[in-house]
Amino acid sequence: MHTIIKESGYLLVSLEGEATYQDIKNAIAEELARDDYQSMNDVWDFTNCILLISHDQLDKVVNEVMLRYPKTYSRTKTAIVTPSGFSEAMGVFWMDQAYLLPYAVKVFTRMQDAEEWLA
Repeated sequence: MHTIIKESGYLLVSLEGEATYQDIKNAIAEELARDDYQSMNDVWDFTNCILLISHDQLDKVVNEVMLRYPKTYSRTKTAIVTPSGFSEAMGVFWMDQAYLLPYAVKVFTRMQDAEEWLA
């Protein structure tokens, strides 16, 4: 399950419970459909979920964003917040492909650090 909330200065995408590739794909589609997405940076919060996703599927996530992301958007950053451990490692693996995206992506283990980076 995911929620998308407009915070002060960014969109917060939170995933809870077990998060599969399809769950992430659905959250991406919903976020991209928002009118405010084009100009707002975002934080993806994985601290309350268990990622059930493979390394190969991480590559598909990058491809999914690249296919759907309009070049005219003015947003510049996505922060990923994960707990230490497996989810953090998956975030780091995802960074291997995230350099292909038209905006900066960085992984954090604390929400405060992510928010400061976006500011």
